[in-house]
Amino acid sequence: MYKFKVNHFAPKELVEKFQKINQIKKSFFYDKEWLNACTNNHINKKNIYAVEIYLEETILMIMLFEKKKKFFCDVLTWLFDEEINFATPIIIKKHDFKKKDLEELIQRILYYFNVDLMHLDKNPKYIENELNPLNFHNNSHSSKILKIDLKKKQWDEYYQLISSNKTRQTDRRKKKLLLNEGKVEILFANNILEKKDILDFTIQNKISFLKKKNLNTKNFENLYSKLFDDVINNPKYICTALKIDNKIISSIIGRVEKEKYYYIMPSYLEKDFTKYSPGRILLKEQIKWCFKKKIEIFDFGPGSFDYKNQWANSFENYFEILVPKTFLGHIFSVFYKVKKLIKGL
Repeated sequence: MYKFKVNHFAPKELVEKFQKINQIKKSFFYDKEWLNACTNNHINKKNIYAVEIYLEETILMIMLFEKKKKFFCDVLTWLFDEEINFATPIIIKKHDFKKKDLEELIQRILYYFNVDLMHLDKNPKYIENELNPLNFHNNSHSSKILKIDLKKKQWDEYYQLISSNKTRQTDRRKKKLLLNEGKVEILFANNILEKKDILDFTIQNKISFLKKKNLNTKNFENLYSKLFDDVINNPKYICTALKIDNKIISSIIGRVEKEKYYYIMPSYLEKDFTKYSPGRILLKEQIKWCFKKKIEIFDFGPGSFDYKNQWANSFENYFEILVPKTFLGHIFSVFYKVKKLIKGL
C-alpha cells in the first residue's frame, strides 16, 4: 500500500530536491523558472501543496496540488493549472503502479484535503516518454493537442504534403510583397541582446492585444515579465523574430526539451502587416529550423486554432480526472459533463 506526506509548496526546497535526484521525469513547467514565475504571480499562497507518494520508505512521485473554490465546491486541482500548458505527476522513481492501489491512494488524498471533488486537467499520456501513472485512473478526453511529427521526413516532403499548390503560391506571394516593404530578416536570437529584444516585443505586443480585448493584463504581465527575466540566459528557450527594416513585426517564443519543440507564445503586429501574414511566414521558418535541428516533434500546445490545423499532421489527446467525493461534488461533476457535451468536447 502506498502512503503519502503533505508539505506546503515551497519552490526553492522543491528545486533543491529535484537537483539531488537522477532520472527525474516531469513536465518542464516544473522547472525553476516556471515555478518561481507562477508562485510570484499566485495571489493565494496558503492552499498550495506538494504531496509526496511513498512505497514503504522509498519516494516514488510528487504531485503539486491547490485547494480552491469553484462555484459552490471545494476542489483539488493541479497547482498552477491555469498558467501552464500541461501538468503531470513528478516521477522520482520508476514504478509499476497498480490501478486498484492508485485509486485507493487518490481517495485517501481526497479525504485528507476534505474537498468536494478532485479535478485534474491537462494530463498528457506520457511524461518524457514514460507512461503517466495517472493514465491508469478513470479519466476522459480533455483537449486535443495538435503536433507535427517530423521524424523520418524532410522539410520539402512535409511542406508538399500539408499544403496545396494554391497555399504554396500564396506563401510565396505574401513574402514577396513583404520584401517590397523593406529589408526582411528572419532572426534566431543567439545572444542576450537579441533575446531581450524579442522577449520585450512579445510581452508588450501581447499586453496591447489583451487591452484591445478589454481583458485584464496584470496577471499576464506579472507572470511573463518574471519568466522572461529568468529564461533570457537559458539556451532551451528559442526566441525567433521576423524583422522588416530592423523592426520586429512577428515573434515566437519556444522551448526545446530533448527531441521536442514546444510552441509557447507567438505574437505579431496586427497594424499595417496583417495582410502579409507575418505570423505564418515566421512559423514556416520556425518549423524549417526544427527540421534542420533534427527535432522529432513540434508541439503546438493547447488551442485548436485553424492555423495550427493547417500545419499539424499529428495530435495527442490530453486527459482529465474528475473524482467527486461529496453530494456537492457529484452535482458539480454532472454539470461539468453536461457543459462538455454541449460544447462538443
